[in-house]
Amino acid sequence: SACGKALQWEQTLVILGDIRQSSLQPDAIALRTASAACSRAGSWEAAVWLLLEMLGSTTERPDAGCVGAAVLACSRADKWELALSLLTVGQRLNFDPGPVANNALISACGWAGCWQASLALLAGLRSPDVVAFNAAMGSCCRAEQWEWALELQKDMRVRLIEPNARTWGALLAALGLGGQWQAAFTVLRAMQGLGLPPEEIPYSAMLSICRQTSQWAQAVYLLQELWQDGVVPSVGLYNTAIGACGKAGQWRHAVSLLGDMLRLHLEPDRATFGAAISACEVSLQWQKALGLLREAVDGGLDPSAGAFHSVVRACTRSGQQAAAQALAQEMFDMGLDPIMKQTGLATGREEGDEGLLGSLWSSRLEPEASSMQWNPDLWHSRA
Repeated sequence: SACGKALQWEQTLVILGDIRQSSLQPDAIALRTASAACSRAGSWEAAVWLLLEMLGSTTERPDAGCVGAAVLACSRADKWELALSLLTVGQRLNFDPGPVANNALISACGWAGCWQASLALLAGLRSPDVVAFNAAMGSCCRAEQWEWALELQKDMRVRLIEPNARTWGALLAALGLGGQWQAAFTVLRAMQGLGLPPEEIPYSAMLSICRQTSQWAQAVYLLQELWQDGVVPSVGLYNTAIGACGKAGQWRHAVSLLGDMLRLHLEPDRATFGAAISACEVSLQWQKALGLLREAVDGGLDPSAGAFHSVVRACTRSGQQAAAQALAQEMFDMGLDPIMKQTGLATGREEGDEGLLGSLWSSRLEPEASSMQWNPDLWHSRA
C-alpha cells in the first residue's frame, strides 16, 4: 500500500510477485493497490497485464477497482479502444469501473473523434454526474455536434444535475463552432436567469462566437452589459470585441473600442492594436492603420510582424505604394521580414510594370527570385 501511494508501481509489482511465490495469496486489497499504482503512474501496459493475469487465474479475482484502474490508465493514454474492451469485460463480470474511469473513457473517445461512443457510454451510466456530462459535451463540441450538446444540456436539466462553468463553456463553444449565435445568446440569457454572478458567466466564449459570426453589434452590447453589471471587461474581452468589429468591416467601431479602453485607463496590448489595425486593413483605411501602428510604437509596444503586414497590405491595396515602401524599409530596419505574398508588395510586378517592386530594387532591397520572399541575407547597405 505504501509503494502504491508513492507511485512506485514497479516495486509494487515486485512485492506482489514475492507474495505469489510464497505460500500466501494476495488479497483483493493488494491486487487493487497494485492496479491503482500502475494506473496512477501512467503505466497502462502494466495495469492491463496485471488485470489479464488476474482474469486468467483460478485463485485471484479482480474487483471493480482493478478493472477501473486498467480502464482509467488506457483512457489517459489515449488507448480508448482497449479501454472499451476492458469495460466490456468488466460489465460481463458485473463490475462498474467507477465514475473516474468512466468519465475518463468518455473524454478519451471524444478526443479520438468518436463522439457517438462518448454519448453511448454516457447513456449507459446509471447515475452520471456533471463531470460525465461535461466530458460528453466536450466530445460533441470537438465534433461540432451542437445539436447534441443542446440535448445534453436539456438532459441535465431533467436529471436535476446543476451545470458548472465548464458545462456552459463547452456548450457555448459547440454553438460557436456551429455558427449558432442566436442559440448561444439564448443559453447566455438562461445563465443570467439563474442568477449566476457575471464573473462566472463565460463572456469570453460568447464574444468569440460574436467574432466568428461577425455579430459586432452583439459584441459591443455584451461589453456594455458588463459595465452595467459593475464588471470591468478585461483587455482580452475588448480584443475579441474589436476583432468582431473588424471582421464585420466596422472599423470605426473597432477604433472606438480602442479609444474607450484608453479613456477607461485600460492598457491595450499588442493584440489590441493588431485587431484594430486588421479592422482598418479590411476596410482599406490605410491612414488610420498607419496611425495606429505609430501609436503602438510610441506607446512602447512592440507590434507584431502581422500588424506591420496588415498596414503594408492596406497601403498597397489603396495605391499608396510610397507609404508601403517606407514601411517595408522600416520593417527591415527592425529585423522584420516583409514577405511579399503576405503584404502584396509584388502587385505592381504582376500587373506588368515595375511598380513598388521596381522601387524596392532601385533602393537595393533585393528579393529572393526563387521564392519571391524578402531574404535578409541578400540585404545590402544603402550607398
